[in-house]
Amino acid sequence: MTLNAAPPSSSNWPHPLDAVFDNGKRRRKQYFPEGLHGMYMLSKTEISDDIDLIEADADRTAFGHARRRACRVNSSKDEMDVDQEFGEAGSTAGTLAANKATKRQRLLDRFLDEHGIRDDARIELTKVRRALDDTRDQIQSFRDGIARLERQLAQCKVEEAALKAMFEERQAEQRKTAAALEEARQQFEAKVAASDSDLADAAAQVQVLERFEKAALAKDAKIRGLELDIEALKRELAVNQEGRGLRSSAADESDDVIEVEEASGSVGGAHHKPPTPSGVEAFIHQYTKELHDLTGRLKASSNRILELEHEKSDQEGQLRLAREQLTAVEEAAKDATAKSASQAAEIESLQEAVSRSAAEQESVKKIVESLTYDIEMGAEKMSSYMMVVEAAEQRALRAEERLHEVFRKAAVFKSGNIQLQNKLDRLVTDHAELKAAKDALVAELAALRGSALASPAAGQEGTIAHDDADYALKRSLQNDLRNVQLDMERLSDERDLDAMEDDEQGAATATPLADDEVSNAATDGGAMSLDASAAGNAGHGKPHRNGRDAASRRRSSRAT
Repeated sequence: MTLNAAPPSSSNWPHPLDAVFDNGKRRRKQYFPEGLHGMYMLSKTEISDDIDLIEADADRTAFGHARRRACRVNSSKDEMDVDQEFGEAGSTAGTLAANKATKRQRLLDRFLDEHGIRDDARIELTKVRRALDDTRDQIQSFRDGIARLERQLAQCKVEEAALKAMFEERQAEQRKTAAALEEARQQFEAKVAASDSDLADAAAQVQVLERFEKAALAKDAKIRGLELDIEALKRELAVNQEGRGLRSSAADESDDVIEVEEASGSVGGAHHKPPTPSGVEAFIHQYTKELHDLTGRLKASSNRILELEHEKSDQEGQLRLAREQLTAVEEAAKDATAKSASQAAEIESLQEAVSRSAAEQESVKKIVESLTYDIEMGAEKMSSYMMVVEAAEQRALRAEERLHEVFRKAAVFKSGNIQLQNKLDRLVTDHAELKAAKDALVAELAALRGSALASPAAGQEGTIAHDDADYALKRSLQNDLRNVQLDMERLSDERDLDAMEDDEQGAATATPLADDEVSNAATDGGAMSLDASAAGNAGHGKPHRNGRDAASRRRSSRAT
């Protein structure tokens, strides 16, 4: 369908824009919300054709703004073809149609341009929204990643703390096991040393008992020999009693005792003299007693030997048990060593994992710290630059203010110096006038004195009048000098105070411009002080020292 297509001839044809027009009133805002001017000059058919063209060529997914422009160009070419088809006969109709088509083309171009711009803007807005959504997604992913990294870091910290606690617990267990092993070893060594000492004591006791046993055996042999001697003596005694008589003298008994002692001195030997019965009984009784003692000691020694043997057997059993315990402890120590080695390997692996996580954490911390440091350094540099600029501006303002103040004070000082100079000039003039008046008064006084010599009463009245006039002149001159002196002191005090304030401000600011200003002020002040000193010399006859001490002395003198 072209733009110049004619409507159907049938009047019953339902037009698509019949619903748009209500009683001949157009509703342009429904189809043309932009409010394009000139659309009301088109007919229903033209508007319908344009709407069909727009609906046919305005597919946003398949076509774009350039495509719609191409469609418009094709429609204008179709119009040109129609004009050529009518020829000369239809020149008027062709001209009207061309004008109408040109107007329609302008309106349609404007309409399509606005729609194209809106579509392009909508496309760009869609792209921007998509980019914004992508950016938001990336930001959210970054935030999720940061949260995930924080959770992983927290988990790594928890695992690190747990591994450290486990490692410390295992180290404590190893220390406890080593302490227990050391204690068991020391106890075993103490037991072995005690058993060795007990065995040594038992061996010494056995040796003593063996010596006792040997002594007992020797005594038994001696006793058996004595018993044999006694039996032999008894037999000899029985044989001799038959052939001899009994001796009842004390000498014989003593001899018998001596013989018995001599017989007891030789064990198992031959007897030269047979012992007497009383000596033999005493000897037998003594040896029987010794035999009983030796027998008791032998029994005690045998019992002690048995006890020592039992103790030795018990100690050997304890030694075997201790050796078995030592073997068990060594096996447990070997197992603990193997277990500790495996635990150490696990702990090393855990420490490596912890160190890796710590290294990753440190790297992340370093990156964050570097970024934070860069930001802080940039902020600090900016703040320092701003502070430097502000300080420079403040120094410039202070220097300018001090310069204006110095200029103002210089003007004040100059005006004061001018006033003082004028006053000094007036004082000099007055002094000259007063001197001339004084000379005149002196001459008059001389005349009065000459006349007083002539008439004493008139001379006395003239002298009194002259003295009154002289006193009045001197009093007025002193008042003028005192006023000038007070003005000079006041100006000097003000200059000293201003100089001190300038010195304090110069020390506080310490700028080159301020130094120049202080030097200029000092120069002006020096000149003014010279003028003031000259004025003081004229008034008092002695120079005034400029400075804080001079001002204080003047104030103290005025106070007194």
